[in-house]
Amino acid sequence: MFTVRKPYQLLLICCAVLLVYYPAIFGVVSLLDDRDMVSWLINSNDLDLKNLFIPRSSGGGYYRPLIGLSYLVDRFVWGTMPQIMHFENVFLHLLNALLLFKIADRLFNRTNRHPVFPLAAALLYGLHPIATESVCWISGRTDILAGNFVLGATWLVVRYNETRRFRYLALALVAVFMGALAKETALAFIPAALLILWGGRRDQEEAARLPLTAREIVLFTAIALGTILLSMVTYNFWITIFVSVGILIFLGYKSCRRAGIRRNIPAIGLLLGSGIAAGGGFWCIRQVAFTSNTSRISQTISLMLGDLNYAIQLFLGANGFYLRKFLFPLPLNAAIREIDPLYTLAGALLLFLCVILLARPSLLSGFFLAGFCMTVPVLPFAFGTIAWTAYAERYIYLSIPFWLLAAGYLLPQITSRRWGVTAWMTPLLLILASGVVVQRCMVWGNNLAMTSDMVAKSPDFKMAHGLYMSALVEEGRYREAEEQYRIAAKLPAVFYEENYDLLLACCSQREGRNDEAERVLLSALKKTGGKKPVVLQALAAFYEDRRREVTDSDAERVERLQLLYTKKLYELNNDPHTLYQVAKLYLRTGEKDAGVKALQKVMLTLPAKDPGRAAVERLLGNQ
Repeated sequence: MFTVRKPYQLLLICCAVLLVYYPAIFGVVSLLDDRDMVSWLINSNDLDLKNLFIPRSSGGGYYRPLIGLSYLVDRFVWGTMPQIMHFENVFLHLLNALLLFKIADRLFNRTNRHPVFPLAAALLYGLHPIATESVCWISGRTDILAGNFVLGATWLVVRYNETRRFRYLALALVAVFMGALAKETALAFIPAALLILWGGRRDQEEAARLPLTAREIVLFTAIALGTILLSMVTYNFWITIFVSVGILIFLGYKSCRRAGIRRNIPAIGLLLGSGIAAGGGFWCIRQVAFTSNTSRISQTISLMLGDLNYAIQLFLGANGFYLRKFLFPLPLNAAIREIDPLYTLAGALLLFLCVILLARPSLLSGFFLAGFCMTVPVLPFAFGTIAWTAYAERYIYLSIPFWLLAAGYLLPQITSRRWGVTAWMTPLLLILASGVVVQRCMVWGNNLAMTSDMVAKSPDFKMAHGLYMSALVEEGRYREAEEQYRIAAKLPAVFYEENYDLLLACCSQREGRNDEAERVLLSALKKTGGKKPVVLQALAAFYEDRRREVTDSDAERVERLQLLYTKKLYELNNDPHTLYQVAKLYLRTGEKDAGVKALQKVMLTLPAKDPGRAAVERLLGNQ
């Protein structure tokens, strides 16, 4: 049989991933979160590790200090060059593919069962179209960096399973903790690891077998379909939960009788304890970092507890949707707000399958269930209250490696006739996947193409129209941007969102319709009650532009309006840089005493290392 030496396999993985993701390196800074992140980096004057790791702010949302640290390194080493930041994402993703190769090599190559599978698994992961969202989007680094630590922890767990040396488990826990500092989902690896360990108790040959006989598959499929049908008719998904738990207890009892109750109790205890440890650990980290939780988290918990039946339905549908995305990822979409209700049926079937696999431990079941463990933390996102997308392809970035490892135990033996079909299908899948990835990199590399794709695939998603509108404004296509405004205005919204009116005002101003732009901005000011800094910033900038265009007789009026809204902005943000702008406007309008007092206050509040301090000193010295 043809084989490839390991160094050449590693080289092949590196070349394939870097070549296919080459277009992503030259992508733009995305309108989707990346702009805000880069703006924050540009305004960061020093590396404040204490504030990064322990912000002690109220209303804390995500706690991901390692991501912030990686961005700050980009800021002070590379100067926030987009090409470097994109390349880092590609490189970290390549590292994950190499880690998966290392894990699969320990599991399969050493048994000589499927010597080519480690290479195939690493390539399938490295070139899986689902990964494009995390790799091509700079802000998607959270998934990739967390994956580095999770896959490192997986390799350590596999080594522990081989050697029973506890230092590997200790290092795995450290890796999980580090991964959680990049993305909280990494904590889900604690129960996932125990599932892998539980499944690894059997020898390799026994673990490679399917956990059920053909007769049992038919019986449990009939029970599952009957239960799901009853749940759908009565719209009561608690029936599915109760029946699945009953099956788990029954199969678990039979497993205990075969293997001995003492052998199973420690594993069950560890599984239950791991869930408590994962939740408690996350809570402790957040308590240290933040003084309170974000309202979105409490709102989601209230929704879950308010209608648990609906929550179960959402979670079942999400799991069915995510597994389908793993098997058949097309069409790719960065803005998924809703899914087909039929995914609830698929998710219910998966629940019964997971119950059966949980009661029949093997490496196949261990890795398959570990993949679903990694999706558990993102299931509440389906309510649409925490993240801007209820369902996202990047949410299963950490699940794909485990599902690929589970698939390895379903492969036919090399001597089997079915092996030839598998051997031919894998290269074909890789070629098709590579084409999709290259095309997706091109889409992500251009804001207009990306937002246009979002609008085409999610026409009822208001935020997608807003992003597309921003991209059109940047391209100078103002009439098309105004058409997107009219479409977005017809879509429902819970709260008033001022960014649409600000973009409309921008379009009007750039086309010379200043009176209309002013009217829209003042309307936005009224709707927000004068409490949104971004609206006041837009008004101040508008009157600054108008001051350059108006005649001398109108200049004073425009300057007074600019001063008015800049002062209101300072009242909201209390920023010394804003006060500096107020001081200059005071001096420009002839109010020297007020201007000097404002400059003196700026000197007292502006940090000593601020680069703008010298300009303030010069202006104050000239008065």
